[in-house]
Amino acid sequence: MDLSEFKGIFWWEWGHRQLGRVIGLVWAIGFFGFLVARKIPTGWTRKLEEAEVLTDEAVADVRLIDAIQQADLTVGAYLADVDTSTDTPKPSHFREAFRAKGPSNYTHGKQEVQ
Repeated sequence: MDLSEFKGIFWWEWGHRQLGRVIGLVWAIGFFGFLVARKIPTGWTRKLEEAEVLTDEAVADVRLIDAIQQADLTVGAYLADVDTSTDTPKPSHFREAFRAKGPSNYTHGKQEVQ
């Protein structure tokens, strides 16, 4: 590899880093702007006590289809099996328990409560 080839790779990498910084800055300005203006929705929750448990599979399928069709309002709608033997529904799979407790970089996991 000679110097001219290295320069080409260097500038592609540099441009990629700058683009990432600009995207991060735009996101942070928007997030903190919404935070200061108190425009972040309060209906989002991680509290499983507030989760709606659907016991009828047909109703659950209809609700899931409805949520998928409202892509501009719903954040990652999905159905998960839960154990309802206690006061609070508990996810029956470790991945569901993790999604309920922590942030996720996947397109599924958090739901918007209407």
